[in-house]
Amino acid sequence: MAIWTPITDAEKLTLPTSILPEAREEWTRFWERLVAAQRHEDNLLNSRLQSFIVGTALLMAAVAQFRDDQYLPVAVAVCLAGFILSGASFRILGRTARTIEWYIDALVRLDVLLYPEPGQQLYAGRQRGLGELRGAAGPPAYPLNAILGVWVPIFVGVIWLGVLLAFTWLNRHRLFG
Repeated sequence: MAIWTPITDAEKLTLPTSILPEAREEWTRFWERLVAAQRHEDNLLNSRLQSFIVGTALLMAAVAQFRDDQYLPVAVAVCLAGFILSGASFRILGRTARTIEWYIDALVRLDVLLYPEPGQQLYAGRQRGLGELRGAAGPPAYPLNAILGVWVPIFVGVIWLGVLLAFTWLNRHRLFG
């Protein structure tokens, strides 16, 4: 199973191939609701990521306080709590990042239908600009949401695992006789 995959065709919002002039106002309201929902999810990702980072910092400070031999069980428990926090954040932030990418995909495709002039397309213009910066021959851009929502919790989880292994190594005489 891949950690992050692009939005598949089966997951994409089904949109018409063109919008009739009489339905334009309704589709524009729908586009505005999608924009509001995407921005809400983006704010959720930011808030959840900040909470995760602050929680991790507090747990790291606790581990630093309990690094003596006599507090080894407390330090191990705090490391395990940090590892569990990383796993939960991986699930929560990953789902939020995936939702944001779904909204952006729908908004890019709806932009082209609603606003035929390239200068008016807010999301499609952004995608084109990113493509021009990356170059036509380059691989598809890896979404920043995926880095923040998926890779940061994985990286922090690996750090917690490393801290736990370091405590085990430093206290091996006490643990293993």
